[in-house]
Amino acid sequence: MGWYVAEEKAVNIWIDNRSEWKDLSFICPTFGAQCQKPQATENIVLSEAALLLNSFPEGSEVILECGRGYEKESGSGATVCTNREWSKPNLICKEMDCGLPKSEPNMKFNTSQGTRFRALVRVFCDKGYYLSGSSFKQCYPRGWVGRAKCKIVTCDQPGNVTNGMNLWNSEDRPKYGDTIEYLCNGGYTLVGKEKIVCTETGKYDSHPPECQG
Repeated sequence: MGWYVAEEKAVNIWIDNRSEWKDLSFICPTFGAQCQKPQATENIVLSEAALLLNSFPEGSEVILECGRGYEKESGSGATVCTNREWSKPNLICKEMDCGLPKSEPNMKFNTSQGTRFRALVRVFCDKGYYLSGSSFKQCYPRGWVGRAKCKIVTCDQPGNVTNGMNLWNSEDRPKYGDTIEYLCNGGYTLVGKEKIVCTETGKYDSHPPECQG
């Protein structure tokens, strides 16, 4: 059982056969005393069980835990109501760090905002690849959120030439870096580039050649 100051005021009392005014504090036992609901902060909050409680009588214990975006570094979140005040928990919560995003093929990240909770990371693709999905990832309690893939750039199927042919023998579209070679029929001369290349823009580096007789 604890004690608390119930009231403090001046009263008239007799001392050595004379009346005097004295400031007295009335000390009362804490029967029925309660604590207010513990106050949450950004990094430390009440547990779900504590949130369901409506009263906190003397001697009651509640558990505090790390808030969203924070993780326990050390200590305990237990706090006890004593003399209408909560004991100070020694729980230490630190802001969570998602670390570097998982490496994916042909993908790069700009982590200038850091990798802690709520940080945004910009997503880039290597030359010859384009971004499919979100251009950002964000650090959340469950990790990085934001789906993205880097897909290789493709060019249109190469065009045919009169009195000649190209040697591309696939039904798939040429990809970045693929080379298309042309040949002319007998008696015709190739004018232009014999080989054209699919570039990072999705265009060839040159028009197809001509076969002139």
